[in-house]
Amino acid sequence: MSRISNFVKENLSFIVGIKHFCSFVNVRFIKPKNRKSFGYFGCTTLLKTPAMITTPANVFLHEDIHIREGLTIINDTGKVVIKKFTGIAPDCTIVTGNHTPTVGVPHRLGGPCHINDNEKGVTIEEGVWIGTRVTLLSGAHVGRGAVIGAQSLVNKEIPPYAVAVGSPAKVIASVFSIEQILEHERHLYKPEERLSREYLEELFAKYYDGKKSIGKSDMSEEDHKKIKEASQSLFNKIMVDNHNVVMG
Repeated sequence: MSRISNFVKENLSFIVGIKHFCSFVNVRFIKPKNRKSFGYFGCTTLLKTPAMITTPANVFLHEDIHIREGLTIINDTGKVVIKKFTGIAPDCTIVTGNHTPTVGVPHRLGGPCHINDNEKGVTIEEGVWIGTRVTLLSGAHVGRGAVIGAQSLVNKEIPPYAVAVGSPAKVIASVFSIEQILEHERHLYKPEERLSREYLEELFAKYYDGKKSIGKSDMSEEDHKKIKEASQSLFNKIMVDNHNVVMG
C-alpha cells in the first residue's frame, strides 16, 4: 500500500495533468459529437470540434448548418435555436444567461448557482452568416439572411437581411436589394416560406432607407462550378462526420 501511496505522491502532478487532459478532450471533442444529447441536431448539419456546449439539451441545430471550430455555448435553461442554411465562422460565443448581482453572494458563486439569473434564449434565423469571434448575448435574435461582422456583439434583435457590425452591433447596410432578396429566396425557399414583397418594402422603409446593399447577383460559370464542388465537399464531410459519430 505504501508503494502505491509513494507512486501517487511522486506522480501526482502527472496524474492530475492526465485527468485534466481527458476532461478537456471529453468536453471539447467527444461531448459535442453526441447528437442524441441535443434538443435537435439536423442530419445535414456539420459542427466542427473543438466546441464547448454546457447544456446541449437546450440547443436546437436545424438542417444545413455549417459551424466552424471554436463554438462556445454557455447556457442553462436558455434555449439556443440555429435555423437552416446558416454559417458560423470560428470562435463564436453564445451566452443565454445574464447574471444579477445579489447581496451577500460573491460573483464566483452567484454565476455557477444561477441565483437571480435572467436567462433568455438566443435565436439565429435561416440563412444567417455569423463572422469570426462574434458574441451573442441573452435575448439576441438575428433575422433571416443577416450578416454579423467579425468580432461584433449582438444583444438585441437584428432585422432580416441586415449587415450589422460593432459592439453593440448596429445596422449599417442591407445584404441585398428587394429584387435580389426575392430572387435569392426563389432559389432557397419553398413558395410558402418566402418573404413577400410587401413585407420587404415595409422592412426597407423601416431599417434600410438611405443605406446601401452589399450583395451581388452576378456569377460566372466558374463560380457555379465552385459552388457545386464546395457543396459536394461539405456533403462528404457531413457523411464522414455522421459515420464517425455512429461508429463512436
